[in-house]
Amino acid sequence: METQKIDSFSGENRFLSNFWPAKITYNGKTYTSVEHAYQAQKTTNEDIREEIRLLEKPGQAKIYGESLKSTLSIRPDWTDKMRILIMTELVELKFSENNPDLVSKLLRTENAELIEGNDWGDIFFGVCNGEGKNHLGNILMARRNKLKFEILSPEEILEGNKLFLDFMGFDSNKSDKWITECSLFDKSWDELMKVAEKISKTYGEYSDGINERTFNFKHMMFYEIIGNRNYLYRRCVNWVKHYKSVRS
Repeated sequence: METQKIDSFSGENRFLSNFWPAKITYNGKTYTSVEHAYQAQKTTNEDIREEIRLLEKPGQAKIYGESLKSTLSIRPDWTDKMRILIMTELVELKFSENNPDLVSKLLRTENAELIEGNDWGDIFFGVCNGEGKNHLGNILMARRNKLKFEILSPEEILEGNKLFLDFMGFDSNKSDKWITECSLFDKSWDELMKVAEKISKTYGEYSDGINERTFNFKHMMFYEIIGNRNYLYRRCVNWVKHYKSVRS
């Protein structure tokens, strides 16, 4: 099966662009987009950084940043390695718990290949006329992969909390907003471990059918020890869904 491709950060996928409005705090300063923050890092001159930070539009920030070479204000360590490092840090801040809507949108791209196709000649961060290293696309895909383990999307929380409320014998006839924000199982280790223990006692061991490993309550306790609550949350969701489907 051919992998789906998103080859332009425009239209419904414009949120992937560095121009998309998103508050980002980097090195103690808050910027209105990744583009503002990235262009400001091209110099170590704090006055110039502040001028870029305060510009109204990301396009203005880009023009200002690109002019720094000619004015000799570019930082001496502005290498390709530094560019990728800073862009990675900024993308991670953009798609974080501070911007849950953007996290959800990125996760909804699932496994699509993300290609920053452009017509302005950027073959470092993107691809132009079929040529380019696509570093921005690669950074976004790497961030998406990390998010699958780091952060639960609002959709996951809604589905999981509904399942757990019903499974634990609580009233699940609540509004979607209440269920998403109740913070019972997605924020509390104690409540989630109660779910895991009851699942284990009720259903026994469960094989996910993917890596042919089974998961019981001892496995669940391991995820608590290493602090990976979101992974445990997803495992519990899969357990309940699996046995509900088997018994239906």
